[in-house]
Amino acid sequence: MVDNASNRKLARQRQLKKLVELNPFLTDKDLSEMLQVSVPTIRLDRSELNIPEYRDRISKMARTSYKKIQSLETEDIVGQLVDLKLGEEAVSYLETTNEMTFTKTNIIRGIHLFAQANALAAAIMDAPLALTGSASVRYLRPVKMGERLICRGFVKRSREKQLYIDVNTWVDEEKVFEGTFLIFASKEDDHDC
Repeated sequence: MVDNASNRKLARQRQLKKLVELNPFLTDKDLSEMLQVSVPTIRLDRSELNIPEYRDRISKMARTSYKKIQSLETEDIVGQLVDLKLGEEAVSYLETTNEMTFTKTNIIRGIHLFAQANALAAAIMDAPLALTGSASVRYLRPVKMGERLICRGFVKRSREKQLYIDVNTWVDEEKVFEGTFLIFASKEDDHDC
């Protein structure tokens, strides 16, 4: 009986580790639902496996990514930048709050989804200054207060000093926003900002 329980625990911990590696944005609550165990069991398993809690995982990823940014200041990023490969791709997340909603509906204003996506696209540019030339976007469904937005962008095409970046925003496994941004690289002295 003990061996059976021990084997289940080892299998659960392997699965937990794999889930967190695939998606570091999973909270203890998310993991407990996926693995069908209690939140305290997830916390104990994480502790035994030396897996940091959600906020610590995200903070560590963010610290590494923010050091790479050239085109924006840290405070210009909307949400938390958690992965950045300059000239290639990036990921950010945004916890939605009541301040972002329309008063009557608890629906997040579209400007917040656009701002997260636009800042992410600009962060990908490997240049001292990145400017948005154009954007083609679609809002696929309303986002409600409290939903966590995961935004992923990748370079679709590049030309001299220009990147075409596809950006998709997800809530859990559902895409809620998509866009293509044309980002120009520029020197700071090219513009009166």
